[in-house]
Amino acid sequence: MRIPDVVFDGGDLTLRMGNKTLQLLHTPGHTPDSLVVYIKEDKILFSADTVMPVPFIVDGDPRVFIDSLKLIRGWVGKCCPGARRSRVAGRDQ
Repeated sequence: MRIPDVVFDGGDLTLRMGNKTLQLLHTPGHTPDSLVVYIKEDKILFSADTVMPVPFIVDGDPRVFIDSLKLIRGWVGKCCPGARRSRVAGRDQ
C-alpha cells in the first residue's frame, strides 16, 4: 500500500479511514498554517496549539485566531492539544 500524495492548502479536508471520519481544518491565528484534526465519530479534537489554556500568537493574527476558535467550538468532546494535557468537557485528564 502506498500513502497518497495530498496537498492541503487551507479550508478543510475530510478523510475516511475504515469506520472513522477525520476532518482536517485550517485554523490560522496561532500561526498562519495551523490546523486541527477532528475524529467525528469519537468527538476527539487534536487541536495542536489552536486550543490552549492561554492563547499564544506566534506569527499569526489575533482576530483570525478568534475566527478559527469559533469554527471549532462545537466540535470539542475531548480535546488533545499539542504538548499539553487533554481536556474532557472542560476538565483536565
